[in-house]
Amino acid sequence: MNKKNIFIIIGLIITACVGYYFYDKYNAAPKINIAKLEVVDKDTVLYNMANLKGKKVIISFYASWCPGCLEELKALNAIYKQKLPDVVVLAITDESIEKLIAFQQKKQYPFTFLTLTSNFSDIGINSIPTMYLVNTKGEIIYDNVGFVDWEDESTFNHLNALLND
Repeated sequence: MNKKNIFIIIGLIITACVGYYFYDKYNAAPKINIAKLEVVDKDTVLYNMANLKGKKVIISFYASWCPGCLEELKALNAIYKQKLPDVVVLAITDESIEKLIAFQQKKQYPFTFLTLTSNFSDIGINSIPTMYLVNTKGEIIYDNVGFVDWEDESTFNHLNALLND
């Protein structure tokens, strides 16, 4: 094998490694321990994530400036009361309490709005929206980075079936 072919192979390996790194960082939801998330409500009271045990939960990490986040929360809100009455929805941001309150008041969604006591990057979230489904045992059963269209019937049926297993 000549030097040119060796350099091409090394270049391809490096490109693949860099590509995997960026895919994993920005397109794969990080593995997080839901029970250890430190979040506060609009009154800056620490929210006890352990209270979610025994409940079906959707956690949406969002920001008020994120178009995909806004679309996902809007779609989730559209089907929430009719199709997910027994599910707790947590909308978690890393923005300030003031922004959380303003967003919650503007949208009037029936979700629990919380803010992290740290930044998204501190828990490994590098892209939003990032969504997790948590079963009644407190286990993450599904995660997704990017917009989820809850109004799409096949998407809803799939995710709802996961929540009800």
